[in-house]
Amino acid sequence: MEFVIHILGIVISSLTTAYIFYKYLNSLYIVKKTFHLSVVKIVILTCAVLSILVNIFDTIPFANFILTLAELFLLSILFYDYKPKQYILNNCLILLYLIFLDIFVITIYSAITFINVGQTLHASYEYFITSIIYSLLAIVSHKYIISCIKKYTLNSIKTKQFLIFVFAAFFEIFVVAYILKLIQSEKSGVVFFIIIIGFSILDYSILYLYQLVSKQAALEINLQLAKHQIDTTIKSFNTIEEKYLTSRRIYHDIRRHLSVVEELLKQNAEISTNYIDSLYNQIEMLKQKFWCSNQILNIIISDRLAIAEAQKISFDLDMEDINLDFMDNLDITILFSNIIDNAIEACFSVDNNYIKLKTRTKENYILISIENTHNYIINKSDNNFLSTKESHMGIGLSNVKDIIASYGGDLDITYDANMFRIEITLSDAQSAS
Repeated sequence: MEFVIHILGIVISSLTTAYIFYKYLNSLYIVKKTFHLSVVKIVILTCAVLSILVNIFDTIPFANFILTLAELFLLSILFYDYKPKQYILNNCLILLYLIFLDIFVITIYSAITFINVGQTLHASYEYFITSIIYSLLAIVSHKYIISCIKKYTLNSIKTKQFLIFVFAAFFEIFVVAYILKLIQSEKSGVVFFIIIIGFSILDYSILYLYQLVSKQAALEINLQLAKHQIDTTIKSFNTIEEKYLTSRRIYHDIRRHLSVVEELLKQNAEISTNYIDSLYNQIEMLKQKFWCSNQILNIIISDRLAIAEAQKISFDLDMEDINLDFMDNLDITILFSNIIDNAIEACFSVDNNYIKLKTRTKENYILISIENTHNYIINKSDNNFLSTKESHMGIGLSNVKDIIASYGGDLDITYDANMFRIEITLSDAQSAS
């Protein structure tokens, strides 16, 4: 009977851990297109069965931890799209949460009942009771923990910071497992409970630092974008100022030009025609080639038109005056700057190059599409397109995806050997309301 109760406790705790892994992975990552979600469920359930078998025949906590660690990382790598540093840090955090929750339950139970930690771990009834408590607490608290990890997920982190976090997490787990093994013969878990409280405070400090680093990384990206936006704005204002000075100069000299044209018409029609064409060209240069009601978009498009013209790239605009009031100015800059800059760069080494940018409003949706020529090999890892730039601001298509997702939009990318097209759908419901 005791053996059955012990196995039941193992089954409950193992299935709970597998369930938390499933919820965690599907909350933070996207399943690879090559796998169906049902396949992932079957594999996770298989891992749970394997964990049950190992727990039955080997109750060494550290061995169980190694198995749990291997299962989580293999599941992440095989079935989900991930960024290496990001998923390693997140996996460490979810493992710390589950391990310390388990140890917390054991030590509290040991301290209250004055049963030593070893007996709590190995005695059938005690193990069953602590497994029930662990499972209940995990089911109640896992959503909050996962939401915290998701909220402070790092999109970029320096290698030194990454190594410090990983070392601290694994070293802490190793120390706790070693101490747990040493004090299994203690009459109560009071000493170990005090140690766990100390480590919990340390964990909170690490999590706090993790949050600070996450915020710092986001601020650095935003500052970089803001600087880019300011530089573009200044450049646009300088261009406007140059056009203004040129227009004043032409206006000031208009009488002189008319007199010269009048004389040339009397003397040589061909020379006068060339002179008039030259005047027309100067006036044409003063025209604003793009205008819309959004000042930020005005600056971005006008600046990129000038770059395309200088690089002899055909840039075809078919843009309605779309309402972008529901979007943050920084998001507008990231979105349009990136897709246009990528298109311009792709056209550099193409002879018959072109860029076609089109915007439309349909009901409560804004439709944006950009198509360009290219002649490079598309680098794609799972669902992510890799940058082909040798030097860039680190602000790429992944940031564009994040912005589109934040506004409840969709992104569709199609390409062949010579053409690359991005189609974006954004909901304008926020501004409509």
